[in-house]
Amino acid sequence: KAQGVDNLALFKCPSSANCISSSDNINDPHYFAPLKMNTAKFEKLQNVLASMNNIAIVTHKDNYIHAIAKTNIGFKDDLEFLFDEKNSLCFVRSASRTGIRDFGVNKKRILLIKGNLDD
Repeated sequence: KAQGVDNLALFKCPSSANCISSSDNINDPHYFAPLKMNTAKFEKLQNVLASMNNIAIVTHKDNYIHAIAKTNIGFKDDLEFLFDEKNSLCFVRSASRTGIRDFGVNKKRILLIKGNLDD
């Protein structure tokens, strides 16, 4: 599935119910609101991700982070974060590589990361 930045935004989710993204339309079931974030918090995001046992950062370039999360049963999910410093927002995308449903795992993971950032 597509990763990276396209036209200054993260890719939208496929039609399957195993992805959330801030790039989707606000009325789309895949939509997840961007995280409010300043530069210091974006820097902290890298530390939060690195401290989580099941997450490995693959790419960190300027305002973009791509990481892979491994689920308890061995599936790999892609996590992406795109920081918009001007608007103090971080757009997120979390997508399962396999299957058509994730049973809310992607959303729960982003909420956990958000909670760790707010601590």
